[in-house]
Amino acid sequence: MFESPYSLQTSCLDFICENIEALCEVQATPETASSSGLTFRNEDVYFHSNLANLLLACLSDRKKLTDDLMNLFDASNTSLTRVRIKDAPLSTRGLRILKNHKITELEVTGLPSDVTVNDLIGCLGEWTLAHLRTLNVSNSTFMNSAKFCVMVSLSKLKSLQTLNVSNTEFNKHGLEIVASDLPALENLDISGTPVNDLSPLRKCKSRLKSLAMYNLKASNSDDVVPILCELYNLRHLDVSDDTSVVMTFPNPQYVKFSVRDLLAKTRCLPNLTSLDISGKEGVTIELL
Repeated sequence: MFESPYSLQTSCLDFICENIEALCEVQATPETASSSGLTFRNEDVYFHSNLANLLLACLSDRKKLTDDLMNLFDASNTSLTRVRIKDAPLSTRGLRILKNHKITELEVTGLPSDVTVNDLIGCLGEWTLAHLRTLNVSNSTFMNSAKFCVMVSLSKLKSLQTLNVSNTEFNKHGLEIVASDLPALENLDISGTPVNDLSPLRKCKSRLKSLAMYNLKASNSDDVVPILCELYNLRHLDVSDDTSVVMTFPNPQYVKFSVRDLLAKTRCLPNLTSLDISGKEGVTIELL
């Protein structure tokens, strides 16, 4: 006997994921007769938003999500509001299915190297661009085929409150864009990025509540602590380090700032409720 048995909904979703090919048939997509997609055999199938969100995440978790399977999430069959896709081999053909949905939370991590964050944003509809509140593109790329980092598309997301660009090529220029152009931004994760200057954060210091900069190496450590101390509304701050992790974008000129200097500022960050300094050197019991 299970202590916590599966719900009927979970069991049904598991069955659908395990037998997805048998429940579908190949059909030409509207874009081109030579491009095939999958549709449900029963044309009357419709998944409301909660079930559609769960089914998409389930297929992603089971490493089954492909461009053809994305066709199942046509707006005539499903309603997506919270999208979670991880390490799926998708192209813009599959991601364009998102355009006709009204999405408020989007997590698409580990995109293939030939699909950029800019491409992903270009696959979103106007409603989503205007109302998206959460975006997580961790472990994806901003680098286009010409080897240029394109981040200007982030400025379209005027309602964005939470942004995670950890382990991407996100840099100071991107930080200037989100700090200046995203008036609702409150939570930001720039961990493991090549951001080498935090000064753009001064533009959003009155509204930023959470900042994660795990394994971030700032080029001028003397400027880090004064800038952090200006973010007076911060509730959560992660400045932790892990030397065992290989940096995705290493730069020998980057140096770690001294967390001792931050801890010595006992009157700064008055609203802080959580601080992660794990892995930092030079922290003593007396200083804490």
